[in-house]
Amino acid sequence: VEEEAKVKDKAVLERGLRMRWEEERRRLAVLERERRVAEEKEKEVKRERIREVEEEAKVKDKAVLERGLRMRWEEERRRLAVLERERRVAEEKEKEVKRERIREVEEEAKV
Repeated sequence: VEEEAKVKDKAVLERGLRMRWEEERRRLAVLERERRVAEEKEKEVKRERIREVEEEAKVKDKAVLERGLRMRWEEERRRLAVLERERRVAEEKEKEVKRERIREVEEEAKV
């Protein structure tokens, strides 16, 4: 009877240990899944941050290009304004030369 009790106690202990071992395996499997999910979320966050940084870089590059274009455009406007002033001065000198020539011709006609 004692021997049977020992065998039954051993079987009960083994079953209990097996149940605890199975429970621990399930718990570790859950933790492993949670770890993989967390890693995937972390990777996605990093990918999203990279996309954000790339987008910010594009916006900055665009702003730099626009600023450069604006500066060149303004420089071209200034250059054209100078040319326009020079053209007007040249036209005014040409008119003055023509008026002077007309006066000279009129003076010669009087004489």
